Amino acid sequence: MSSDQAYDLLTGSIPPHLMIEDDYDTRVAAMDLVAELGCLPLAITQAAANMRAQQMAIHAYAKMYRSRQARLSLLQTPVARWSGSNGVQSILTTWEMSFEDIRQQNVRAADCLSYMAFFDCRSIPKSAVKLLPGLYGSDDIQYHGILAPLLLHSLVEETYTSQEDSHFEMHPVIHERISQRLSAEDFLHYSAPVVELLGRLFSCGHGLRETIGWGLAHKLLPHATHCLDVTSYIATKLAGTATLMQANFLGMGEQDALTT
Repeated sequence: MSSDQAYDLLTGSIPPHLMIEDDYDTRVAAMDLVAELGCLPLAITQAAANMRAQQMAIHAYAKMYRSRQARLSLLQTPVARWSGSNGVQSILTTWEMSFEDIRQQNVRAADCLSYMAFFDCRSIPKSAVKLLPGLYGSDDIQYHGILAPLLLHSLVEETYTSQEDSHFEMHPVIHERISQRLSAEDFLHYSAPVVELLGRLFSCGHGLRETIGWGLAHKLLPHATHCLDVTSYIATKLAGTATLMQANFLGMGEQDALTT
């Protein structure tokens, strides 16, 4: 994306009262900010979402961004698969700023994001998210109140497949960073309920078909695989691991059969 396109994306994504139109200093601050963000659409979208959420003017956000970028430890330990990319550092910096804001304002929303790190980053079913701790048993107003900050800050995206059903997507860089920033204690705290949830959904004595059906099973299979991958060194300690491994094996076998 060119610098002019990046500038238009940023200024078009925030309300007029957060910038002074035709003001030289505001334009300079905006151009400097999009340059520091690497003209990366995701980073710019997150920055704009953060400004809207905090009602922060461009020049104030740019100053805070530079301060955070200088001191955030995440910039010294980039995600392994994305190491060396300035664009990735821009994403991580804007994400960290958004996450800190959410954690201060809505702890349950921050917790939900941490649980989501143990699903695959693509097509996380709403039906599974609603069973997570802090969300289970909540009514529609409470549910949307928890998810709203994540959507507002562009940390997750929701796609509706019907009037009642939807799934969530998360950028892979952000998705990977969430679990990497957790302490060993928090890693266990957030991963255990996801392993147990997926194990419970897949719990079976006779296979997947009799429990949740192949349609939902195929939706959950990538999440079972990812969850086992990232929790492999502690998986034996977690309830639900055996049925999750069985589901993964049976599901992969069915997929191979269908492919064949």
